[in-house]
Amino acid sequence: MKKMKKIFISSILLLYCLSASSQLLDKIFKRNPDSVYVMPYKNKITAKPFVSQQFMSLNFIDFDNESKNVIYNPNVKLYTGVELNYKFLGFAFSAKIPRIKSMQAKFGDTKFFNFKLNITTSHFGAEAFFQRYNGFYLFNAKDFISNFSVLSDTFPQQEDLGVYNFGLSAYWQFSKKMSLAAAFNQTQRQLKTAGSFFFMTSYLLSGISNEGILVPDSFLNTLPHLASYRSGVYNTFAIAPGYGKTFVFEKSIYFTLVGYAGVGLQPQYNKFDNKSEFKFRGAYKFNGRAAIGYNGEIFFASFTAGADLTTIKLRDIKINVIPMFWKIGAGMRF
Repeated sequence: MKKMKKIFISSILLLYCLSASSQLLDKIFKRNPDSVYVMPYKNKITAKPFVSQQFMSLNFIDFDNESKNVIYNPNVKLYTGVELNYKFLGFAFSAKIPRIKSMQAKFGDTKFFNFKLNITTSHFGAEAFFQRYNGFYLFNAKDFISNFSVLSDTFPQQEDLGVYNFGLSAYWQFSKKMSLAAAFNQTQRQLKTAGSFFFMTSYLLSGISNEGILVPDSFLNTLPHLASYRSGVYNTFAIAPGYGKTFVFEKSIYFTLVGYAGVGLQPQYNKFDNKSEFKFRGAYKFNGRAAIGYNGEIFFASFTAGADLTTIKLRDIKINVIPMFWKIGAGMRF
């Protein structure tokens, strides 16, 4: 726990330093947004009540036949709260919405913790997050259990399966005409349709631990190494170019899509029943975000969603670690 506190504090300080440097570069190179396309609100605070969910998916896939896969998802709660943004800094205060008991029995009880901090300026953005989950259910149980009913049956559960993700990422935006701040936290306002190229660097630390057998009995012969897999730690350093565009309709209605695709280096440590191994492997990195909403002079509303996919190559299988989020909210600036 002390180690994680140090990671949190270090990530916050790093993001603050990066943001301060970016603000200085804005002034030196006059990187203010193009006022024909973007309206900044430099001295206004935005307040947005919201409902959101952060979760992840853990996919084990056969290299030779990608239709053969094992998908584990956590059963996580929704959050409700208020998000405050001023200039490039954003803070959120939230509380968990209690689960329905029948849903907890159906999908299991996942113990989880989420932390996320992001900073957005006119041309630069950075994000730090930490996720920890203990307890998953077999999402694609229908592929392994005959006559399984998604509506009425209880999903098979792996109570001892634990996963954590700690990520840092930063991106550079090349165009002055597009604003991600307008799309995702409404500290600015996109006036006209515009797009931009981006460049992202990222680091992801993922850990997976398990005491039981992850693969269903009917898949033991197909993925034998998954049956003996017990834990792994994966450090992924990646770079990814990208492109995004915001479409503006009737001056205040907008739709934004941003996508990145890249490669990275991944030192990994794996533990099987009778053997431990350390290897360097290559990895793929994909990141996508979308937003749709209304952004007026005073009031705004939006739905945002995103996913970050990192691949892990492990003997005869591939593991996809996919942190995801969605948020819906409405607010005002004052």
